[in-house]
Amino acid sequence: MKKHRIIALALALGATILLASLALYGRGKPVLVSGQLTPQEVGAIQRDYSRLKRQNVRKALASADPLFVLGALRELAFGRVRKVGSPLDGCAVVSTGYVWSSDTVWVCDLVRTTNGWRLP
Repeated sequence: MKKHRIIALALALGATILLASLALYGRGKPVLVSGQLTPQEVGAIQRDYSRLKRQNVRKALASADPLFVLGALRELAFGRVRKVGSPLDGCAVVSTGYVWSSDTVWVCDLVRTTNGWRLP
């Protein structure tokens, strides 16, 4: 009985380390920028987009839908901003993807408000 518990604990620890390293992988990768955006604006867009992801997780937890919760948590932990473009002054197009893929998963439009970048 004790041997099974040690094996299960070792497997759980290994899975936790694997998921944590995957979640931290790619945090420092540069974002491809197109348009007239300054580095400060790109940083603000990334920060505000992360805030939107956290709000999405709170909505998912409130809905109590397990698939919505898992999708929101996956996007929060493994989603990265890949590209930021600014076709017009005051708006930005953000392309995101997961750390394990170079494909674009989500594309969203953000508009600049007095309180930062928000969804329209």
